[in-house]
Amino acid sequence: MSSGVQQPPGEPPSTTAMLTHTAYILDLATEMIQGVCEWLDLDNLKAVRLTCKELRDKSLYHFGTTYFRALRTIVSRRALKNLVAVSSQDLGSYVQYLSIVSQPVNESHCYCQVQSSGLSTELDSDDSNFDDHLEPSDEVKAFLYLLDEQRGMEKDGSDVCQFVKAFTNFTNLKIVQLCYLFTEETVGDPSPAVGKTMSLQRQWASEDFDQYESPRAHLITPFKRSLKAEAVVDRMKLEIEQFVLLSLHPLNDVVVEALEKSDRQTIQVDVTVSLSPPFSSWDADFEPICSSLDSWNHEPFDLATTSWRRLAERHLRSLVIHAEYGKLCDMTEWTSNLLRVTSVSERLEEFRFSHLYHHRDRILDLSAFHWRALKHLTINDTGFSRVGELHGLLSDVGPMLEDITLENVNLYFPGDSWTLVLECLEQMLRLSLVHLRNLRQETPALVNPLPNTGQQHLRLRGKEISPGLKLAVSKLRLGQGLFWQPPFNMAVVHF
Repeated sequence: MSSGVQQPPGEPPSTTAMLTHTAYILDLATEMIQGVCEWLDLDNLKAVRLTCKELRDKSLYHFGTTYFRALRTIVSRRALKNLVAVSSQDLGSYVQYLSIVSQPVNESHCYCQVQSSGLSTELDSDDSNFDDHLEPSDEVKAFLYLLDEQRGMEKDGSDVCQFVKAFTNFTNLKIVQLCYLFTEETVGDPSPAVGKTMSLQRQWASEDFDQYESPRAHLITPFKRSLKAEAVVDRMKLEIEQFVLLSLHPLNDVVVEALEKSDRQTIQVDVTVSLSPPFSSWDADFEPICSSLDSWNHEPFDLATTSWRRLAERHLRSLVIHAEYGKLCDMTEWTSNLLRVTSVSERLEEFRFSHLYHHRDRILDLSAFHWRALKHLTINDTGFSRVGELHGLLSDVGPMLEDITLENVNLYFPGDSWTLVLECLEQMLRLSLVHLRNLRQETPALVNPLPNTGQQHLRLRGKEISPGLKLAVSKLRLGQGLFWQPPFNMAVVHF
């Protein structure tokens, strides 16, 4: 029989009968503290970590795996200094993916400068009216400051030195991404394996340019002078020509040298190239300038660039080429050089490209390139001008391919056939995902088309692919709405 004091029914327990105990968050197990951290946003999480050393240590794993698996940086003295500082701390052991962004010449560096300075697009007879509106835009200041600083780092070798320190300290670093002509919309997060990517990561892609109230005078003055002397269109031309006289930071050379000096030859490299024209629209007067800018922006991938060849041979894991519609029509030679160098890569696992349209008299034959280790292939908004070109590419890369996406792909040659492509896909033993959508072929339209089933695309996984791919396609009952008769006697297949 218990000797404890019994309370009358319905009455609260007395104070003396209550067990009093003060619980502290530090008494919780590390796993429980990490679970609490998962519910905190970045600001609150940083506040918790600043409370005391014990909480900072117990929240380290969550903080590192959530915000430091992937980092993004630009090439500037301060950004690389911060990168080395992080690499030398405990958080450096969590970094697995590092994205390095290279800046292009784009519309914000040229046309927007004229807009922001208040100049009219019409000619003004009194050039003195422009004297009060000749301050370059913030985009131009930032671009020129970075470019000048990068050239200084190249001369004294500090860029290579800083990258060597970072690569050495990031003991778990697996992949370095070189992102040329970066745009958030086309590239997205660095890696699907990265969990949350919030504001902390994006800080690595920014610089506080407010402190640079007076950018390098020897770079800004020529732009002011050209603005004052010429008409608006000519001003923009002269501005762009000034850019072309400069040269981009040789990021390929720097990274390859840093990888060799840090003895991190196992690090893989992802390359992303976004071919967006510097202006949203051109007129005939801008064509020569467009060619100059293309040559300047794409110089790092010239066929004669030994660093690009060394990078492709030893480190290249992923190549992503994104272009706007029609951008590559006049760039077949440059694109061919880029891909021909990558054909020596024995590590290339991922190849994604879009808008690789080219004129029939300037053929880029992808079947001539060989990537035996390729696992992931994505082709969007692209046309093939040579018979059997796509089939030849797939036949060569087939043994290791695990997933393929074909969307808005056109077979221009009348004798080409999607049947051969489907048969090729069926024979790929490792293929686990097929996604087909909006496939076109130059062939006469169907006679007496079947009713439309409403299916717009085909997505198959695993055992559904072989030997059932052609059967799945046949069940779509390709009819009106899936086959249609556009101009130029071309039929379109929607999967």
